[in-house]
Amino acid sequence: MSGTRAQRALHWYRLLYAACIVLLSVETMWHAKSHTDHRFWLPPIEVLGAALLAIRKTQRPGVIILLAVYAFAVIHTLHDGGAPTGLVLFAGTAIFIVVCDSALSGSGST
Repeated sequence: MSGTRAQRALHWYRLLYAACIVLLSVETMWHAKSHTDHRFWLPPIEVLGAALLAIRKTQRPGVIILLAVYAFAVIHTLHDGGAPTGLVLFAGTAIFIVVCDSALSGSGST
């Protein structure tokens, strides 16, 4: 795949990922039991991270915010006796997007 085609594919993948995260965040917020529930106040922060990740120039602050949100959610999931496999997938995907962008842009640094 040529660099241009790969960059275009990554662009659309980035937008799809961000849109899915926003939709999942809204769904999580909808199921919050109260305004003090972390399921109510954490999703807007996640939406901010997804929005920043969706824009190439702001992807690094976006991925940092998303990873912080996912780390917090993993702790809560484990505390509640759950398995955070989805959160690990979300975090890995966000990192993958930034690393691929770095490789395709030729900067090589992440």
